[in-house]
Amino acid sequence: MCVYEELITIILSLKIAFYATLIVIPLATLMTRVLTRSNVIIQVICETFINIPLILPPVATGFILLFFFGVDGIFGAFLLRCFNLQLSFSFNGVVLVACVVSFPIAMRAIRVSMENIHINLENVAYTLGFSKIRTFIGIILPLSWSGILNGAVLTFIRSLGEFGATIVFAGSIYGKSKTLSIALWSALQEPDKDYYVYRLIICCIFIGVILFVLSELLVIRFKKHIHL
Repeated sequence: MCVYEELITIILSLKIAFYATLIVIPLATLMTRVLTRSNVIIQVICETFINIPLILPPVATGFILLFFFGVDGIFGAFLLRCFNLQLSFSFNGVVLVACVVSFPIAMRAIRVSMENIHINLENVAYTLGFSKIRTFIGIILPLSWSGILNGAVLTFIRSLGEFGATIVFAGSIYGKSKTLSIALWSALQEPDKDYYVYRLIICCIFIGVILFVLSELLVIRFKKHIHL
């Protein structure tokens, strides 16, 4: 595989991780906010359903997505017929997989920050005339920023490294669904691909380290700003 094809694979993986993070973090933040103020029964039911991708093997998750969102699936057939949108074996399908597998991880990171916010802060805001939306935007989000940032980093990295569910639901189509993980797996099946594998592994390590360092620096800067 030439360097150009490697770059296409890397760029594709970064785009998938970026779009998945862009979708997951707002939804996970809102869902976490709702669940942290819900009763225990609702929390248990919702969190059990949300965490299914963490419980099941990735291949099983991919099969379930294929069952529901494949071209013959309940939702997949509807999307294809009404919107001409095919999710299975497509770029959009890889983004969907990345969102599904990373959503529970993002929620766990965000929940840690939100649960540490004392309820009295919200009560004081309400007595001062703040609406629920204004309280959420002006108080909850700033105090949960470190958890949201960690959730974003974990979402990006998890999306970047997803393999099992992706190859079942989206396959290994060059330029559409052949991500870094799938490219690595494919290279390992062929002889004389050692240097190619090493290059991709180094790229994965480099991206992961850069993301981790940036997130830590942003968290430290945010904490200093809060203390000021």
